[in-house]
Amino acid sequence: IQDLLLEHYYLPISMTTRGGVKDKLCINRLIDHRVDALIAAIADATISFETISSITGLGFPTVIFDCPANCDFAFDRAMNDDFNGGYLAGRHLLELGHRNLACGTFYSKRTRGSLRVDGFLNALSEAGVAIKPEFIFSKIFQDDPADNDKLFDATLESMLSSPDRPSAIFVSTDFMAR
Repeated sequence: IQDLLLEHYYLPISMTTRGGVKDKLCINRLIDHRVDALIAAIADATISFETISSITGLGFPTVIFDCPANCDFAFDRAMNDDFNGGYLAGRHLLELGHRNLACGTFYSKRTRGSLRVDGFLNALSEAGVAIKPEFIFSKIFQDDPADNDKLFDATLESMLSSPDRPSAIFVSTDFMAR
């Protein structure tokens, strides 16, 4: 998106907040400063439905992407099928012959990652393949991001040093796939 905007002489402004009051404040400031349009991701509830809904009547060009299937806004939106994406990833790994699999996700109620994991597990279930409980792991958010990475790395290292290590690992986000 950023490259395309720059190619057409628009200056993209990126921001990330953890939701709530900061989202609304940032969006209102952008509108007050007369930006041309708003392109927002509301994946995993990073921007609340209430915040996006608050600009519906302003006639402000808005595109929502990474929108969960249940979002019902009067904006243009780009959506994907997270469940099917996880399902296809599972089928692909099975077709490659993997049977000793691991699955990683964020420890939260993030709907998009959860849908990917559900699709992945559904594909395995259809094929009669189960994941060992010790091969299902979560990245738990700590206050210090360095602690997150250390905990995640230790979990992976322990799993991969096991004599019965998984032949493939499915993770629910790009951040975890690093």
